Amino acid sequence: MDWSTAARTSYRGRTEPLSSSETVQQGDQVITTLDCFLPPSAVVTEYDRAEVDGVTYEVDGKPDVYTGHGPLKALAYQRLTLKQVTG
Repeated sequence: MDWSTAARTSYRGRTEPLSSSETVQQGDQVITTLDCFLPPSAVVTEYDRAEVDGVTYEVDGKPDVYTGHGPLKALAYQRLTLKQVTG
């Protein structure tokens, strides 16, 4: 994909560290994974990238949308996993 012409969209959300690991299989690499929680209306696919605090991550897998029912509908959210590989 040609990221030079990609459109940027901002969403308010929350991220939480999920894991960070180091591997030496293909040289020294560090793989960092975050859980990201966005509004259920956010338009995000498994082919997108996300920038969190100035660091670019790839969306890893399809986002999951959790919808509540009745009074819990206000707690609906979209969860996606972000991954960054360095090295």
